[in-house]
Amino acid sequence: MLLNLSRVNKNFVWSYLILMWLLIPVLILSKIESYYISILFSLNIAQSFVISVTYILHISGVLTYAKKEKMVQYLAFCGYLIGIIFIYAFLQREQFIYYWDFSAYWNTSIQFNNLLSTDFIAAFKQIYASILRDDYSVFPTVFLALPLKFLGTSYMSYVLAIYTCFLYPSCLILFLMLIKIADQIQLKTKLNVFIIFTLTFSFPIMIAPMLGGYLDSIGLIFIALSLVILFNHDFERLNLKAIFLLAACLVLLTFTRRWYGFWIVSFFGSIGIAFLFRWILEKDFRFKQLLQVILNFFIIGASSALFLVIFFNEFIRRALTNNFKSAYSAYYFGDIISNLQNLFYHYGAFIFFIALIGFIGLLFMSKTRYFSIFLISNLIITYFLFTRIQSLASQHYYLLTVNILILFVCGVILILNYLSKIKYAKGILLVILAYFVLCNFLVTFTNTNARPVTYFSSLLSDFKQTPRVRTDIPVLKQLTAYLKEISSEQHKVYVLSSSGILNDDILRQIEMPKDSNALPFMNLTHHVDLRDGFPVSFFDSDYVVVATPTQYHLGESGQKVIGLLEKEVMNGSLKNNYKPLKSYTLDNNVQAIVLKKTSAISKETVEFIRSQFKEIYPDNPDLF
Repeated sequence: MLLNLSRVNKNFVWSYLILMWLLIPVLILSKIESYYISILFSLNIAQSFVISVTYILHISGVLTYAKKEKMVQYLAFCGYLIGIIFIYAFLQREQFIYYWDFSAYWNTSIQFNNLLSTDFIAAFKQIYASILRDDYSVFPTVFLALPLKFLGTSYMSYVLAIYTCFLYPSCLILFLMLIKIADQIQLKTKLNVFIIFTLTFSFPIMIAPMLGGYLDSIGLIFIALSLVILFNHDFERLNLKAIFLLAACLVLLTFTRRWYGFWIVSFFGSIGIAFLFRWILEKDFRFKQLLQVILNFFIIGASSALFLVIFFNEFIRRALTNNFKSAYSAYYFGDIISNLQNLFYHYGAFIFFIALIGFIGLLFMSKTRYFSIFLISNLIITYFLFTRIQSLASQHYYLLTVNILILFVCGVILILNYLSKIKYAKGILLVILAYFVLCNFLVTFTNTNARPVTYFSSLLSDFKQTPRVRTDIPVLKQLTAYLKEISSEQHKVYVLSSSGILNDDILRQIEMPKDSNALPFMNLTHHVDLRDGFPVSFFDSDYVVVATPTQYHLGESGQKVIGLLEKEVMNGSLKNNYKPLKSYTLDNNVQAIVLKKTSAISKETVEFIRSQFKEIYPDNPDLF
């Protein structure tokens, strides 16, 4: 369980933490080996995280019930243990090569951990530089440094570290917060506590991205803490301590993943909507109080922005000036209606219907009315802000999941409370609820086709995260070994394929975690037209791996850098410049053909191909 600050001297705790951080520069000046400094640094990160989270929960009153009830503490421990067992059982069944987003942060975590142990100063500089410039900042990996030192660097260890550092704390904070909400609306019973625990720790949309290799659940911690502060303070009476804690949560959320910025923008808009409703509906809520709310949240926004402008000016400038909509246009699928349908099916009708009941129920209770308005406003605004840029992928649903989970859990306990007045009704609903929760979990994480599980599948989530198994790993290793044999510094390889069956990153990461670059003489493939631009390195490569049929992961329209080039190589202007060497059969009967360039490609041919791209993208001369 989290540290019980009520039983220790708070001044001692904070003094100890400050001294531990001051010890790091002393060790650096004493020229102690970076390995030992990195252990202290990682330990300090962990300590600071636990103490700070506990402090916020303590001053918000969320830990009050947890300290009194052993049941809550036992459930919290069991939740962690069950999660570890589930992750181990799930990943033991995988046979997969992790690539792109599945491996990006795994690879980054290993590299950062190695740098931290060998050159602490360089690692510290990298954190700052990465926050300023990288879409995939190393900031989240800082929190994984300590567990990876002890657990090792396997994919299993990496996912267990994400669970321990990010997902479990997020679920625990939400569990305690939901108990507090149940207490506020006088629905706190031991049965409800157990139901809240079960629903929170088994919510598939929370768990699935982690199993896929995404560490984006780090943002859930700061979202949950922000909601804890909001729920437990009258917005117009926020003290200075709460204001700066909230500002700190929002700044740290910004550093986790850039797209959490949509939640932050929505946060301020949703506060405004909630208090506009309060001003209209409550006769005793005066204009002066509304001004106080505006002032409080102006201070939060201004202090966060001032901190970022002073210390992370390049980060702010890049976030405001980059044309992300154009760069990620290939990641936008369908239209507004189809994206809304995807949202509905991703969570499932069962979840949405009960969450709607939760929203309506909280709306009719004075203690939760404006918090529920905030939750639903924040959900809607965040969704429409994000989908202006691109469609939601599994990890992006974290922007919405906390709000939906809170409303869903509240809906369940409100329904149970209402039906408790009808004989046998509560017991029957509990059985139905257990059935749907279990089926929803099973259809997400297993390939079961059992009729009792799939009978109501149209009401459940359509998202699946089953153990990934591919049967062609030995063939891919043969392909990689052959390419390693024929390539060199002067003779580079280019992979003209962009799907989960074959892409350059699969071949690069095939020997992870031992080696994150199995093919050092392979050029980076350009996958997305408006993000990557014209692939000059393709024409400088002496060997090309072509997949047939053509392999896309986003579709032909946004990946002409794959489809158009393959057409030219196989049947077009480049056909006479290459000869086939070997062919390999991969999963789904995809053929990977290794071609060797036999003659130089003329400038006229290059310009002819470039002109085709310019014709397709006349408004992007800088890219093509």
